Amino acid sequence: MTLKEAYIKAHGDGLSLPLDRFAFSLSPLRIAFAPGFGGDPTVWQFSTLSPTPTHILSVAIRHGGTNPVAVAPYRVTHSDIDRLM
Repeated sequence: MTLKEAYIKAHGDGLSLPLDRFAFSLSPLRIAFAPGFGGDPTVWQFSTLSPTPTHILSVAIRHGGTNPVAVAPYRVTHSDIDRLM
């Protein structure tokens, strides 16, 4: 479900997008749209990360190029946040 949440947030229309009109395959990781729904799956890139053994993070990126965007985790601590405040 984190992939769908990442997509609707990146798309910008939130929960007004019908969740049954798009789906994901996991190997390879990609989106597919229902007939007539529209959308170009080639402009979307998705990444999933596991920051802890019990958490999954998904990222959706809309890009226009053919080169994928590098996605890498970066751990932020409370001390990091305190220094920025």
